[in-house]
Amino acid sequence: MRKCNSCGIQINEEANFCPACGSSDFTEIIDSAEEANVQQVQTAEEPVQEDKGNGNIVAGFFGALLFSLLGGLLYFAIYQIGFIAGICGLVIFLLAGFGYRLFAKTKNKNSIACLVISIIVMIVVIFLSEYFCASYELYKALNAEGFDITLVEAIEVTPEFLETPELSEAFASDLAFAYIFGFVACIGNIITIVKARKQQQ
Repeated sequence: MRKCNSCGIQINEEANFCPACGSSDFTEIIDSAEEANVQQVQTAEEPVQEDKGNGNIVAGFFGALLFSLLGGLLYFAIYQIGFIAGICGLVIFLLAGFGYRLFAKTKNKNSIACLVISIIVMIVVIFLSEYFCASYELYKALNAEGFDITLVEAIEVTPEFLETPELSEAFASDLAFAYIFGFVACIGNIITIVKARKQQQ
C-alpha cells in the first residue's frame, strides 16, 4: 500500500493519481511486521562491538590499589591466625584486576594496562602486607618483654631487626610463598590474553 502525501489517504499500488485530491506524490507504507523484519536484519548485520579498551588508566590504578589493599588486610588477618598468608598473593592480584576494571569503567578482561598495573600493585601490596605483619609481631614481642613501644616505632625499627639472619629468612620465605601464588594467577591471565589476541589475528 501507498499513502498520499497531500491528503493522507491510502491508495492502491496500481493507481497513478490520488482519487481524493489528484496528487501523484505518494509514500510506500510498511506494515509493522515487515518493519520488524527489516530491523532484525539490520541488527544481525551489525557486528557486536566488544570492549577492547583499557578505560581510564589513572582511575583504574587507584581502583586496583584500593581493592588490593583489601587483599592486604586479609593477608594480615590470616597471618594473625597462623595460616600461610601467602595464599593471599593470588587474591590480591585478582582484587587488583577487579578494582582496575571497576574504576577504569572497562569490561575488557584482556587489557594489557590492567594486567601490568595489577602485577605492579600486587608486588607492592604483598611486600607492604608482609612488612606490616613483621612489624606487628615485633611490636607484640617488644611490649611483652616490657618495652614501651608504639606500633609506628615498631614499623620504623623493623629493618634493623630484619638484618638478623633468622628473621630475614622467615620474612623472605613468606614473601616468596605470596609471590609464587600471585604469579600463578598472573601466568593464567597472561595465557588468556595471548590466546585472545591470537584469535583476533
